[in-house]
Amino acid sequence: MLVLLPLVIAPKTSGRRSEAQARESTLKSVHARDLSDAHTELAAKEIDLRAELTRTTERLEGVQKHVMLQVADARNAQQRAEDQTTKANQRADKFGAEVETLRAQLAEVQSTHQRTAAAQTAALAEAGQLRAERDSLKEKLANTTGQLEGITKQFDALSQQLSQRPRANLSGARLRPTATNRTKNIKA
Repeated sequence: MLVLLPLVIAPKTSGRRSEAQARESTLKSVHARDLSDAHTELAAKEIDLRAELTRTTERLEGVQKHVMLQVADARNAQQRAEDQTTKANQRADKFGAEVETLRAQLAEVQSTHQRTAAAQTAALAEAGQLRAERDSLKEKLANTTGQLEGITKQFDALSQQLSQRPRANLSGARLRPTATNRTKNIKA
């Protein structure tokens, strides 16, 4: 910045005065031009700064809008996450209750299985006893059948001997044909 010093005018010379006035006029003109240039430069800088401010404001508004959208998205995502967490907790509670029910059913099935296994073991033991008894009865039946066949043969042989003997000797004895028929029916 240009500083103007007060001019001391000497009474001696008018030439100096005009020189001083010319100098003053030149200085004022330079000062005015410098001031005008400074104003122009400041106006240009102001225009640039205002344009920069406008661009920055627009960018800031764009960023702000983007941030607001991200915040809204984050809130929506948080809400969805909370909803999913609530649903997951409800499902977990439901599954927990189902697990407890299934555990109770499993305990009941295991108890039934143990009783059934014990009953099966008892039934297998009884079946073994019944097979042994059946085998014993088959043996007895085979023995009885063999004895019956032997007795039947003896009876048949005796019947034949009796039928071949003269009837005179047998007048007092009575034949029983029904007994023979019964023996034959038993064989069949």
